[in-house]
Amino acid sequence: MNNIRPLKRHDEQHHNAVTRVYAEKMLSSFRERMNEAERLADELNDLLASYQSTIEHEGMRSQVETLTRWAERYRHGLLAADKVIRNGHDWLVRLNDRLTFNYEELGRLEGEGGRPVNKHHVRVQTEDFAAAAQQVGTIASRIEHLFGRPASKILYV
Repeated sequence: MNNIRPLKRHDEQHHNAVTRVYAEKMLSSFRERMNEAERLADELNDLLASYQSTIEHEGMRSQVETLTRWAERYRHGLLAADKVIRNGHDWLVRLNDRLTFNYEELGRLEGEGGRPVNKHHVRVQTEDFAAAAQQVGTIASRIEHLFGRPASKILYV
C-alpha cells in the first residue's frame, strides 16, 4: 500500500509569506480586471441603448451586439474564476483530507487483520481513494498554477 505524505517545503513560513504577498497582488490585479470587464460590458450596453438606430444605420448592430455578448461572457467568466480562487482550493483540501483519512483507515483495518466481508471490494475502494486523492492533488496544482493559490496542504499518494 502506498504511503501518503505531505508536500515538502524547505522553509514553510517564508514560502507562506511569499505566497500570501503574491496571492494578494494577483487578487488585486484580478479584481481590477473584473472591474474593467464590468465597465466594458456596461459601456457597450450603453452604446447600444443610446445609439441603436445610428449603429443600425451603419449596418453594425449585430457586430456590436455580438461584442457586447462576448464582453458579458468574459465578465461572467471572471466571476466564475473568482469563485474558483475563493473556494476551489479549500474545497479540494477538504476532499483530499477525507480521501486520505479513508485510505489510511482502510489500510489500518487491513493491517490489524480485520476481516472485510468482501476483500475485492475493499481493495477496489482503497485503490479508488488513492487514485482520487492523487487526481485531487493534480487539480489543486493546476489551480495553483492558474490562479496562484498554494497547493501546500494537498497530500499526494
